[in-house]
Amino acid sequence: RAREHLCARRRLRLRRIRRAQPHRRPTLCYIMSQAYGRNHATMYPRYFPDQQAMFRAIAAQVEKITAQTCIDIVIPTGTTLQNLRTSPLNNAMDLTRDTYHMDYGISRYAAAATVFHTLVTPCTGVGVEGNAYRYANRNESSTAYSTPVTDANAPVAIDAALKACASPYTITDMR
Repeated sequence: RAREHLCARRRLRLRRIRRAQPHRRPTLCYIMSQAYGRNHATMYPRYFPDQQAMFRAIAAQVEKITAQTCIDIVIPTGTTLQNLRTSPLNNAMDLTRDTYHMDYGISRYAAAATVFHTLVTPCTGVGVEGNAYRYANRNESSTAYSTPVTDANAPVAIDAALKACASPYTITDMR
C-alpha cells in the first residue's frame, strides 16, 4: 500500500513537470560565463586585448549558440558581473577571488540573484528584491578574495542582476 502511494505521488510529480515544460521537452538553460579580471596575467593580451573584448566575445558566442541550438533561457551571470564592475563596488581584484572566478561574497550574491530572477521568479512571482541574506566574511588574499554582502551593497548587486536579465548581452554602467 505504501508503495502504491509512493508510485502515485511520483506520477503526480511527473505530470506537473510535463505541464511546466512549454516546449513538450525539458527547458534548456545556458549560464553565460564571465570575463576574467582585468589583471589576469596570461589571458590579456594573449587571447583578448582586454576584459571588454573578452566580454564581447563571450556575449557574441552565447548569442550564436542560442540561435543555433534549442537553448531556451540564458542566465546572464557574466553580464551581471560586468555591470557590477562598473559600480563603485569594483575593487583591485575586479570582483574575482583569483582573477578567474567570482569572489566569494558580493559577486556570487549577484550571480545567485541572476539565477533566481531568471529561473525562480517567472515560476513563482517572487522577486529577488529585498532579499535579506547577508554574508559577512571578508578575505583579501589573492586566491580567496571575498567582499562581504552588506545592507549597503546588496541592493547594488541585485540591481546589477536585474539589469543583466533585462539586457543579457549589454553592459549597463552603474556609476
